[in-house]
Amino acid sequence: MPLQSTHKHLLILIGLSLLLCLQSSCQHSTDIEDINLEQRQQWGQQLSFHNKQPLAQRTSPIPNPLLTTWQNADSQLNPIALTYKNYVPSQAEKETLRQSLAKLPLSWQKVLKEKLVRIFFVENLMGAGITDWVLKGEKDQRFYTIILNPKLFHTNTKDWLEYRANSMFSQGEYRIHYVGLPDMPALTYALFHETAHIIDFETYQTPFVDPFMQRYLHIKNKETPFTKNVWLNYNQPIQAFEFSERKRLNAYQLTVQRGTINNAKLLAIFTHLKQTPFVTLYASLTWAEDFADFATFSKLEKMEAVPLRLQLKKGKETIVDIKPLSSPINQARLFTLSN
Repeated sequence: MPLQSTHKHLLILIGLSLLLCLQSSCQHSTDIEDINLEQRQQWGQQLSFHNKQPLAQRTSPIPNPLLTTWQNADSQLNPIALTYKNYVPSQAEKETLRQSLAKLPLSWQKVLKEKLVRIFFVENLMGAGITDWVLKGEKDQRFYTIILNPKLFHTNTKDWLEYRANSMFSQGEYRIHYVGLPDMPALTYALFHETAHIIDFETYQTPFVDPFMQRYLHIKNKETPFTKNVWLNYNQPIQAFEFSERKRLNAYQLTVQRGTINNAKLLAIFTHLKQTPFVTLYASLTWAEDFADFATFSKLEKMEAVPLRLQLKKGKETIVDIKPLSSPINQARLFTLSN
């Protein structure tokens, strides 16, 4: 969640959670008290796992204290959160989970086998998913958990991403469309996006995924090859890539009071978006979300062997057509991603 971005991190009181997505697969509040390392250690010890266990078998009901924490925290932004409840996938859904995990790059799966502790499903979750970190073992090694929305099982990727993008704007004559996406469950996209956060945590594709971890680990890096000449800091791109309304983007309408952006502004926003390296509006929120969507779409584009296109339509007419991974700056970033 992480994602986020003006995706703001939600810090839970008991021991799990920093939202990795501020305004999208997760966009949550920063007004919750930060959790300390001792709490993360306690939570990590409660979540036992074995790295030989298949990834698809690392599901379990979300612990009630954690579920209650999310309900209380997110309901400050949107009362829908009060309906959050544990969801147990069916056998058919578990098979979809297994197949989706199998589509992840083998190098990513290798990291997950050693580092992913648990996958939870929460009914009525606002957004697609949340990735977080805990500490385990004598050396306080970092491990990860993922919370997912079960609606992802029954929606395809194109519909989900168009819903996410268009949820930020009022109804009107303009609508955002995606072209060139694989025909696959939205769950597969969400797993690519959330596990990309884990890869970022582990390999520092961005200076830090989680601003609070920067404080804990005393990270001093201000840029990486991926963020250089794109981001000034975690949630502020360079001036050339700033655009009107970026800080008001409110995916899934998680923050009720923020509301939507006037649909008529989409033409100006998309015209400027075409001049940026961001593969989605969501990616413009933080460098963490930038990397997660960039890495995800680069993998999906290879699966289809056709360029991903982000389009703004007015009725049936395409007004703005963007091939975000084809830009010179993103071609250079693809090279850093492959090395």
